[in-house]
Amino acid sequence: AQNEQIFESLAKACNGVYGTMAQAIDELSIPRIKPVRPVHSYKGFLTLGNPEEYDSAMAVNVERYPRISVARPPTASQFVVRSDMAPGESSMPLSSVFPNGSGEGAQNQDGLAAVKNARTYQITDDEAPGGKRD
Repeated sequence: AQNEQIFESLAKACNGVYGTMAQAIDELSIPRIKPVRPVHSYKGFLTLGNPEEYDSAMAVNVERYPRISVARPPTASQFVVRSDMAPGESSMPLSSVFPNGSGEGAQNQDGLAAVKNARTYQITDDEAPGGKRD
């Protein structure tokens, strides 16, 4: 407790931030969302009529932004070493498990587990806590 008080006073003297390990672990559960800058897919003029032939033709400056984008999954290997293995147990190398590279039967092999990916999306909702909902 005395060390924590010393570090806290040092952090305050340096205009720093002091936090405990429990606070740091709680902060890790909050995902960091990176705001994405919109990139236009088209920027140019929309011309109505032929300006070379007609005086009534007009051109409007147009910028087009995509509403959604393709979400590709992050690259990862298909299998990982299981974390629930006993201390003396060893895992098998991937080359001995899958000599042909097919990856079939990986669920049944010792030391390996399949990688599972999950993706969630959030939309703006003024009534939801934080202004967004899954």
